[in-house]
Amino acid sequence: MWIILSIILAIALLISLCVQSELRVKVSEYKYYNELLSRQIKYFEDNKK
Repeated sequence: MWIILSIILAIALLISLCVQSELRVKVSEYKYYNELLSRQIKYFEDNKK
């Protein structure tokens, strides 16, 4: 019984680590695009004046 429970918990841990890693990649992509968009907005605002 304990072995089965340990295996299930190990699988759940691996799945959560994979999901966390994937989310970390998405967050870094969003940060990059956010900075790019901020630079673009600043460029347009500076050239508008």
